[in-house]
Amino acid sequence: MNGFKLVTQREEIEQLSEELKKYSYGMEYPFVFLKEGKVIVKGELAFMQDNSVEVKLMESIQKRKGNGRVFIEYLKSLANVHEIYGEAVPEAVPFWHEMGAEFEPSVFEEYLATPVHEEGFLVPFQIAC
Repeated sequence: MNGFKLVTQREEIEQLSEELKKYSYGMEYPFVFLKEGKVIVKGELAFMQDNSVEVKLMESIQKRKGNGRVFIEYLKSLANVHEIYGEAVPEAVPFWHEMGAEFEPSVFEEYLATPVHEEGFLVPFQIAC
């Protein structure tokens, strides 16, 4: 994917801007995803020894522009990644569903059955690559 770059080294992230330095403070595995040198997605993810990627936090800079989708497609295209997993906040479940995620059945049933969710309610997901 030309023009895109995933940055996971804290030092490199902090050099991009003071705002990103503050944003990534306290994160164990911060990342930024760049398109032509500009940050389009930021958050925290961990590359695991079993060739999976745990998405701990993902935030698109501009919502509803397809940047989150492009980022997930980028991760799926990495040769050494076999699975992407994490926990989705209720508002993000439709996004992860579009990305092909499978959800923990009992929690997904609760998500579907409950119109308003308690703070902290998360829906585990996984995507096979």
